[in-house]
Amino acid sequence: MAANIFANVTTRGVKAEFMEAMDGAPTVWDKHCQIIPSDAKDENHAWLGTLPIPRHKLSGRNFQSLRDFTLTITNRTYEMSYVIDRDTAEDDQTGFVARANQDAALAWSTFHDSLFSTLIEAGTSDNAFNGTSFFNDSHTIGDSAAFDNSLAVSMTADNPTLANMEDGVKDMIAAMALFQDDQGRVGYTSQAMTKLRLIVPATYLRRTTELIKSQLTNSGSSNPYYLNLLEVDMLPNLTAAADDIYLSAVGRSKRMPFIYQARTNLEIVVYNSTEHIADNDGLKVLTRQRFRFGYGDPRFCVLNTGD
Repeated sequence: MAANIFANVTTRGVKAEFMEAMDGAPTVWDKHCQIIPSDAKDENHAWLGTLPIPRHKLSGRNFQSLRDFTLTITNRTYEMSYVIDRDTAEDDQTGFVARANQDAALAWSTFHDSLFSTLIEAGTSDNAFNGTSFFNDSHTIGDSAAFDNSLAVSMTADNPTLANMEDGVKDMIAAMALFQDDQGRVGYTSQAMTKLRLIVPATYLRRTTELIKSQLTNSGSSNPYYLNLLEVDMLPNLTAAADDIYLSAVGRSKRMPFIYQARTNLEIVVYNSTEHIADNDGLKVLTRQRFRFGYGDPRFCVLNTGD
């Protein structure tokens, strides 16, 4: 019987290569999502509202219940299966098998960003929160005033000026700062806004980087307002109009604009027996994971359509 050239390629080894490559892959989704473990087909995410407004105590106490907001997210199953060709492996002298598994891990990471892109772009149409779209010009939550997290601050598509970009981002920050909690109090997002991240398509990377890294000039004086306030994430998977940008407030780890619901860890199975190699004319690798992206708190993300 011919020697099995894949005998040393084990599930444990492939999984280690996978995880190492995935840990080193640059991703965007995990910077904007609250990661929530799941142990069922779907999960009901109940958000407790904010505490009542303090009041002047005249006589007795006024007990109020916290509002409860519920969002249901159903898990999905994803898989990626591939075969590493036996002939190629037999002739390989440069470590092809290891590189193939690393490339597969990078493809898995990229797939997560692709799903995240689809989620945020669908936020203008999905009835994701209280029967309305996630990005909406007239949200209300509890006793809050109507708030708009879908702005249209004019920017020149594909090649905005620095002034265009500054105006767009400035208005996004100002809008978010005035969002109210469910008791009607301004300042709900203040803690989350201690850390802000912009999501931009590739066409806007240059201008947003200039905006964030440069010392802006305002009336002849240095104005480092955006320095150390913002970070930029370029998401090449975005397919909508080139002038859509997103601002996330991610300074509160327990409440984020988006949710990553993890049902299972990544599962990797390697078929490396002599019989399997002969049947498949190569090494078969199967991967599988159950998870789902979903919408979180709409007050922590603002869309600017640039129109």
